[in-house]
Amino acid sequence: MNIHTIFAVFFLLLVMLNITVIFFLPDDLTFLFIKEWGPVENAQVILYVTGALVSWIYAKRNIWAGGYQGCIILLIFAMRELDFQKKFTGISITRTKYYFHSDAALLTKIMFACIVVCIVVFIIVFVRKNFSVLLHNVRARKNWALSVLAGLLSMLFAFFVDGSTRILETLGIESVKHEHLLKNSMEELFELAIPFFFLNALLLYGKSDKGNYTDKVK
Repeated sequence: MNIHTIFAVFFLLLVMLNITVIFFLPDDLTFLFIKEWGPVENAQVILYVTGALVSWIYAKRNIWAGGYQGCIILLIFAMRELDFQKKFTGISITRTKYYFHSDAALLTKIMFACIVVCIVVFIIVFVRKNFSVLLHNVRARKNWALSVLAGLLSMLFAFFVDGSTRILETLGIESVKHEHLLKNSMEELFELAIPFFFLNALLLYGKSDKGNYTDKVK
C-alpha cells in the first residue's frame, strides 16, 4: 500500500467516524469529537502540515517551482486552524471588529492590519500566477488538478455551512433540534476535506510525468 492510498484510507476512516459520531453517539460525546482542538481539528492541522512538508520537498527537488509558496500558504491555513490569528489579541485579527475594538492599541491594529494585508496579497499573487495552469489541467481532467478543485469546493461548502444558521434566520426558518451540533459536525467535515484534497493533489502531482512541465503549476 503506497502513501497515497494510506492517506485516502485515513481520510475515509475519519469521515466514517465523524458520521458515526453525529448519528449514534450522545450529544456530549459528539461535542468532544468536533470541538476546538478536538480530534477532527487536530487531523486538519496534521494534513496541512504534511502537505506543507511535501510542497517544500517538491520545491527542493525542482518538482514544483511554486512549492515554497505553497508550503507557506498551507502553514498559514494550519495556523488558522490552531487559532493563531487570535493568540495575541483574543479577537481574530482577520475580523473587522478587532480594528474597531477600543481595547486594542492603534499601533497594534496597524501592525496586524499590515500582516493580514501581506498574507492576502501573497495568496492573491500565488493564485493569479497558477490559476491559468490549474484551469488548463482541470479541463484536461488531470487527477491532481481535479483534487485541487475538490479542495476549493470543500472550502466553499465549509463557508456556506458556517453561515447557514444566519441564512436560515434571515429567511425566517426556525432552528431544528441539534441544529448547532449538526452544523458544526458538517463544517468540520468539509474543513477536514480541504487539506486532504490539497495533500492528495500534491501526491498525485508528484506521481505525474516529471518530464512534462508545460502542464504543471509554475
